[in-house]
Amino acid sequence: MGLLILFIILAVIITIHEFGHLIVAKFFKIRVNIYSIGFGQRIIGIKFYKGKCSIKVLNFKSTNEEIWNRNDNTEYRISPILFGGFCAIEGETDSSGKDYELDSKPFFQKFCVAFAGIGLNILSGIICLLYISIKNFGFKIGLIRGFNFCLISVLSVWQGIIDMINGNFTMTKATEVNSIMSNISLEYILIYFGLFSIIMALFNALPIPALDGSLPILWILKKFFKNNFHKILNFIWFSGFIFLMLLQLIILYFWIF
Repeated sequence: MGLLILFIILAVIITIHEFGHLIVAKFFKIRVNIYSIGFGQRIIGIKFYKGKCSIKVLNFKSTNEEIWNRNDNTEYRISPILFGGFCAIEGETDSSGKDYELDSKPFFQKFCVAFAGIGLNILSGIICLLYISIKNFGFKIGLIRGFNFCLISVLSVWQGIIDMINGNFTMTKATEVNSIMSNISLEYILIYFGLFSIIMALFNALPIPALDGSLPILWILKKFFKNNFHKILNFIWFSGFIFLMLLQLIILYFWIF
């Protein structure tokens, strides 16, 4: 039960992260093809157009094919693997030069879209921790203590990342995490949510391929590899994704066993 609570917290954090990408992309009139809660094939999807909607279950025929077949509206999807989600933005890794693609936008707008998820995670984490602090200590003292706690948390996260790189890092066993998370109140769940939001945001800001923090660097590299940029970007992105997946599997193996 405790691990389930932890996975739910992480899934909500990732869903919020992808929602950040969604709203900022739409603000800059960038086309978003899919916003999915969960990974894998569609369980149910919905599209909106001019006050009407079209619903599609799995790959069966939708309730309104005219709306569903439009390419200028977003499919809001629920998928079976609920550990996170994704936001498919047009022109993110490949581009045809259309003005609604991410790749066609100015650097500032692309930067905002790339870091929107990180920003929303940090904001939601801080709000959560401040809420708990104000609830326990009153507005004035709670605000001060809350901000201090957020600052200490951020510094601790960076120190943890440095320790992990240097090899000075000890993982808590899955059984211990399960025991801890099984016996916590709603208040502590919100504290963990706030902390993990900040931790995941800062980790995602690292300039590692497949993480959001690498995107500005890749866009700068584009100026030097204009003709083959998309092939290079796809290779770097895919390599980084494989590396992170293998790293997660290794960590998960040692964490559990």
